[in-house]
Amino acid sequence: MTLRGFLKQETEGHHARLDGALSELNLMDASDYGRFLHIHAAALRPVELQLEHAGVAALFDDWPRRVRRTALEADLAVLGLGRPAPAPFAPLAGADEMLGALYVLEGSRLGHAMMLRHLPKQAATRPAMTFLAHGAGERLWGGFLTTLAGREARADRGRMIAAAHRTFGAYLEATARLLPGAPAALSATPPPCLDPVS
Repeated sequence: MTLRGFLKQETEGHHARLDGALSELNLMDASDYGRFLHIHAAALRPVELQLEHAGVAALFDDWPRRVRRTALEADLAVLGLGRPAPAPFAPLAGADEMLGALYVLEGSRLGHAMMLRHLPKQAATRPAMTFLAHGAGERLWGGFLTTLAGREARADRGRMIAAAHRTFGAYLEATARLLPGAPAALSATPPPCLDPVS
């Protein structure tokens, strides 16, 4: 099985739990849209920062184009919302762990592009849509898959999937904390962590 297929198979449960919780949000509603951005901000920022500490720019020379936390925080500012407390996320080490985390982040970007295509026109063109539209028209997912495929012969799949699970764990923790009515069990098995990066 390819690394892409392996990651997809081994994260399906986490993906389904997160999508199930976030599907409760109506992105046409201003309050729900703010919650959506808050959840992503709480999870995305610490993961991106740990990727940078781990040396992701050496793995992806287009990393500055991939960073989304600045766009996300700009959208929060437009809505008059502050930055939420970050989800706990432990340091990453090595290419395999970085690729595991990036599989989740880049998959999220891909999902947002699909969401934008299905939003009514008045929603897709309103302010505070920079985060959802980030990377539109660029080959960021394809570039990620090319780098991932280059690890096929030497990847430590255990470390890669553990990092992907921890990244989903950060999103699940943020969702359980910031989405009213979300079951606490959503983050019942949080990723192992050190102090969150702020």
